[in-house]
Amino acid sequence: MMTFVVTITFVVSFLPYFFVTILAAYIDDEATWVKFAKRSFLINSVINPIIYGYYNSRFRDWVWTSFKKLIPFRKV
Repeated sequence: MMTFVVTITFVVSFLPYFFVTILAAYIDDEATWVKFAKRSFLINSVINPIIYGYYNSRFRDWVWTSFKKLIPFRKV
């Protein structure tokens, strides 16, 4: 299930970039939505760790352990 969700996320985040690239000759590059679409594939990099953390408890534990090593928590 995790692989399916990651794949769907990649496809959905890549489609705007793909279409803007194809239509590059016909559209205005200064439009805000075009600038966003050209960077939409980066959304996948942000969402993947969230998906992995939701579906994989070992990954979630590793991230939490790494975070605690970087920022020591102190009890007050």
